[in-house]
Amino acid sequence: FFFIEQKSPTLCARLGPFPRTMTLSRGHLLRGAAAMVCLGAVAAFNTAPLPLSPHPLRPTRLGLPPSSSSRPLTIRPSLPLLPQCRSSHPRSAPRHHRAALPPPRKGLALRSSAPDALEGEGGDPNSVMSVVRYLSQEDGVKVFWNGVATEFGLGVLALALGWVLKANTTGAATDSPLAALLLGAAWCLPLVSGLLFTRRFTAFEPFRDVEKLTWTFSQVVFRGRGKPLVALFCLAAGVGEELLFRGLLQQVLTLSIGLWPAIGVTAVVFGLAHCLTSTYFVLAMLASIPLSLAFHFSGNVILVPMVAHALYDFIAVQMALTSPKPAGLEGIEFVIDASTPDAENGVSGSGI
Repeated sequence: FFFIEQKSPTLCARLGPFPRTMTLSRGHLLRGAAAMVCLGAVAAFNTAPLPLSPHPLRPTRLGLPPSSSSRPLTIRPSLPLLPQCRSSHPRSAPRHHRAALPPPRKGLALRSSAPDALEGEGGDPNSVMSVVRYLSQEDGVKVFWNGVATEFGLGVLALALGWVLKANTTGAATDSPLAALLLGAAWCLPLVSGLLFTRRFTAFEPFRDVEKLTWTFSQVVFRGRGKPLVALFCLAAGVGEELLFRGLLQQVLTLSIGLWPAIGVTAVVFGLAHCLTSTYFVLAMLASIPLSLAFHFSGNVILVPMVAHALYDFIAVQMALTSPKPAGLEGIEFVIDASTPDAENGVSGSGI
């Protein structure tokens, strides 16, 4: 920005209500350092539990030792995994030169417990079923707490960036928190209506893929955690994401490009942040519009979209937990399937 200020004052004037002259003071350095620390904390907590291109496990061949017979190979802890190989080179050869391993014998392979755990339909590692199988093998407790930390970390990042940019990330104050809570619950209705619409037309393949992903994620991460912990996760998502997208991004863009373009850009960025599939991207982008409107028509009271977002997430998780397994997931085994009957109802146990 300093460079543009010097080289092109006309372009700088179009960027928005930034000050014409800025000096790099100690306060700017402290704010920038705080923002970088918060960004690093969020990156450390983000473990990416949903990779779109997981690498499938391939069988690893094992060679047979020279003294073995036709009996099955039994690997004892005291024996090496691979046979020792004699070098065909003279003794003067360098020690770091490795001798070639003997060719493996057919019919002997070391396979994972689920050879096709990451294989998608038709062998495509980028398919929805590939992500579903990957999720089914994940540690739900680890993903849950990493998710809570990441969502709250987004809120801390938004506050730090707002401090650097001198933007009011928390929005306007309200004299009636109860009215803001009720208004947020009302703005949750369009989101729930869209959820019911997609569940009604699951015969449409893109909606069916979204149902598989959301059902699998809810079963792995939230089954047996109890409603208080589920509410904590949804509260973290509502607070962190709304501070970042509505409190910071939408307000800064509104001052620069206007309200409706800011709502559109915020919706696109919100969809990209939830881009599991192309359909999920479109649905998340559409869900961002009511949240942005709730923030604007409430007088920039950030509590309204927070309540709407958190309440919608809680309703969606509860609907997924009480739904039967979607068609197409019959061959997928989940770790939670072996849990105790008391944890299967989704309302008991802490999952810690």
